[in-house]
Amino acid sequence: MNEENFLWVERYRPQTIDDAILPDSLKKIFQSCIDNREIPNMTLVGHAGVGKTTIAKVMLKQLDCDYIVINGSLNLGIDVLRTKILDFATAATLKSTKKYIIIDEADGLTELVQRALRSFIEEHSAYCGFILTCNFKNKMIDAIQSRCPIIEFSVSDKDKLKLAGRFLKRTFKILDENKIIYRPEIVAEVVQKYSPDWREILGTLQFYSKTGTLEENVLGVVGGAELEKLIDFMKSKDYTALRTWVGENVSIDSASFFDGIFALCEKYMTVAGRAQTVMILANYQYQAAFAASQEINNLACMVEIMVQDGVWK
Repeated sequence: MNEENFLWVERYRPQTIDDAILPDSLKKIFQSCIDNREIPNMTLVGHAGVGKTTIAKVMLKQLDCDYIVINGSLNLGIDVLRTKILDFATAATLKSTKKYIIIDEADGLTELVQRALRSFIEEHSAYCGFILTCNFKNKMIDAIQSRCPIIEFSVSDKDKLKLAGRFLKRTFKILDENKIIYRPEIVAEVVQKYSPDWREILGTLQFYSKTGTLEENVLGVVGGAELEKLIDFMKSKDYTALRTWVGENVSIDSASFFDGIFALCEKYMTVAGRAQTVMILANYQYQAAFAASQEINNLACMVEIMVQDGVWK
């Protein structure tokens, strides 16, 4: 079974702008591009899982445009990026529509590569458009922002509640279609907790529904007593126990995990230790948004805290 059929996030990916769970103001912008049959260069900015790449694909599919997706978080060098763009831009096509290049997680590109990308955008502008997606617009250099203007996937508190309600109805349909036994209030808690990261919600629900029943521990909140065990392992520099704990608790919510460690800093660490640890937690919490393995990211964070000297009371 291919990934598109197996993964809910792929199987139930929106096929039209109207299907997307977005504020109406954003839908109008993207729908106007389709209605006018003209998609300008743009950079879509927002939290992971809100639908940036999905919207880009939906617009291009509705206009029957050829496109490729390049992952900007793979430490692409200038030569690799140039080759990918040039090969696609010069490939023959029977379609009369403009070609497009989607650069996903473009904030993962180094400044040097972004400066090179600027010239690629200008060089191929006659027959290729560029749609970039990123989580953090401050990672994009001004030269790119001026050539691919920012469109922010920002959601107000009022809209967030409304969109969560829409997505909750959609999750009920998905669970019913897959014959999953569930308690509506548990599903509602999951949607409320992760909203507006729709991808995280579907991935979490599918993972905890493997037996045909939505498991009660779907919220993945780790208790304080468990985190204190983790603190003990770090204090004693017991890597084996630390590695085992992280592996057994890989399904916990990343935000709860980092917030829990942060909350215990006051109790167990010196002032200097707390200052150092906050910087470490901030770094790994940022990386968690696009880490290929949450387990490795969490373990690396704990190890970096563990090997510090003079941090424990």
